[in-house]
Amino acid sequence: MTIFADTAAGSNEAVSKFARWTGRALSGEFQTVSGSITLTGDLARGANLELTSHSGDVTLMLSPGASAEVQANTFSGDISADYRGARVTRVSRREARLTVGSGDAQVAVNTFSGNVKLTGR
Repeated sequence: MTIFADTAAGSNEAVSKFARWTGRALSGEFQTVSGSITLTGDLARGANLELTSHSGDVTLMLSPGASAEVQANTFSGDISADYRGARVTRVSRREARLTVGSGDAQVAVNTFSGNVKLTGR
């Protein structure tokens, strides 16, 4: 699995079966073909973030007080949120909008064969 992350500081690349990214002011694009993605941290104010996995779970672990709107899509997995105060709007079984705070950061999460989870740290 290769994950590419384009950020204001440049591009990062990681190769592994499982990727875990942790940081502050996170923004950018994280992709994998086969493997899970866990992103933990603070989203940059007004950030645009995209997490994509063809075959693997995607977990977004946000700090208390986060503000984001997450558009989640999965073909054959589940979408769940246990972040305190998260508002979940189901579009269909395969698609949901998860909002925390005022939704300042925009996050797109896509997985073909995997679960999507929004949780707190």
